[in-house]
Amino acid sequence: MTTDTRTKMQIQDEIMRETADLREIHAALVRLRPKSKAPIEAEWTTQPALTGDAFLATLKPGENVGIRLGEPSLTPYGYLGGLDCDVRKPEAKAEVEAALLQHCPNAMELPSVISGSGGDSRHIYFFTPVPVASWTIAKGDGWELAVKGTGTQLVAPGSIHPDTGQPYRWERPFDLLTWELTGAPVVDVSLLQRPERESRNAEDPLIAELLGKTSTFSPADLQELLDNIPIEATDHGSWLQAVMAVHYESDGADWGFEMVDAWSAGDSRLTDKGKPMYPGTRALRRQWNGFKDKGDSITGGTLRSLARAAGWLPWKADDFEDLPPCLRP
Repeated sequence: MTTDTRTKMQIQDEIMRETADLREIHAALVRLRPKSKAPIEAEWTTQPALTGDAFLATLKPGENVGIRLGEPSLTPYGYLGGLDCDVRKPEAKAEVEAALLQHCPNAMELPSVISGSGGDSRHIYFFTPVPVASWTIAKGDGWELAVKGTGTQLVAPGSIHPDTGQPYRWERPFDLLTWELTGAPVVDVSLLQRPERESRNAEDPLIAELLGKTSTFSPADLQELLDNIPIEATDHGSWLQAVMAVHYESDGADWGFEMVDAWSAGDSRLTDKGKPMYPGTRALRRQWNGFKDKGDSITGGTLRSLARAAGWLPWKADDFEDLPPCLRP
């Protein structure tokens, strides 16, 4: 397959043309590494949304562009969301299309972008009155269909695919002139929202344990562990692990969010640019809502390990006061 031989300036000009409608409706954009899907800024999900000319002022020749979805992209038509139709095997096209139409019956009428991968993969865009969360609808042998919402981004048209060197391009572009008269296409939000996950803290503890969904960490346990992890001693990685652990154990509930928000707000440090190390409640909420269920990888056990590394012990000295001194820990 022939790769793109255009100069960096030519690529940037193409991206500017292809993203003109996105900028006009104030969709949030993010800089990506050249010929990559990866954002340049490590903490891009917590950065203020950049739209229109303000974004263009930051873009450098050769860089790809991503479209931030969900809460950062509030447009005149609602919040911008996406469907990532990843087709890695040609024979899987019919299967992914069936799953797509089940959850979005008018998908073939919505704006869409052809992936630069050279296959049948597509990005489909829609608007909703409330931002949607990211989740995987279905997947099979050689394909996957996922909703992309708050905390995620999709590569914008005009950008270059990292493997093929080919550009992403519009299949069905935004039709702003028609939408001014008729409104943007409407989707059934209920079909695109992530189903409520069965709580790990079920009313019947025995059934919950049999299902493997019982959390062994109560809210009080989690609060104690956080209280013993000095916020100003954390780096971004350990802070993120702590937040994700509480998200897992609280099943993403508001009480878990409020707990980590209060803990994080105790950080008085500043970044090298003089900004608060903790970007605030709204930024945390965007990140919190964007977390996916990562199985058992980051749980309360991770939080306990962070607390122990900071000096916390799972017992108190007076728990052993009846033991001889030689047996006390």
